[in-house]
Amino acid sequence: MAVKRKFTFPMSTLLYEGDLIITATEGQAAFATKRLPANFVTDVRTKLTDLGGKTSAKQAQAAQTGGLTQQQNDSIARMLELFGNVKDTAKRAFAGQDVKLRQEFQIGVNDPNDLGSILGRAKIVLASAKTAGNAPALQAKGWIAADTTEFEAVIKQVGDIDKSQQDSQSVAITGTDDRNTAANSLYDDLLTIQNAANIEFSSKDSGNRGTRDAFRLGIFPPAGGSAQPPPPAPPTPPKP
Repeated sequence: MAVKRKFTFPMSTLLYEGDLIITATEGQAAFATKRLPANFVTDVRTKLTDLGGKTSAKQAQAAQTGGLTQQQNDSIARMLELFGNVKDTAKRAFAGQDVKLRQEFQIGVNDPNDLGSILGRAKIVLASAKTAGNAPALQAKGWIAADTTEFEAVIKQVGDIDKSQQDSQSVAITGTDDRNTAANSLYDDLLTIQNAANIEFSSKDSGNRGTRDAFRLGIFPPAGGSAQPPPPAPPTPPKP
């Protein structure tokens, strides 16, 4: 069974708001030590980063030491996200056309996994997404021209990375189910942080207003953003 997200707002909202909440927590060391498990904040930041969100200053420095700038890492993360999105859309748009999916959209082609090879496959998929024969079918399933334009832009950014660095970078591409599982885990962790912050920084104290805003209390999740439970079953009519 496919993994469903626990929220209905865009992934970009989760990453943006998540960064704000985690940053607020990182700035409240005493609160984190008191209310949250050991290493919880570090682990949540890592989950955010793995999904394509911002890294901490420490993680950014490590990335730069490893040969890539933070901007390059961000471009790679965005390219991989869009790469996965267009492939998922193609599966819906061209269901049953296995040869087309493999050749034009690289479905099932996952090796080698160095960045240079992944970039090459992304270019094949980009070209396929741009063709007049494919674009309307993709758009009918949610992938629009603006997505193709952004995909092309980030591919160029990643392509500008030095070839030797591309060859030395091994990149794991997760499927939709894995990504949704990771997003759900991050979402739950953000709610845990917010619950702890709500207890620690009471709304009854007006002096806590700025801190509560920093933790996005009352702002995140956005109204109506959580997945809605199924409607209750109608009552069973009484037997005559």
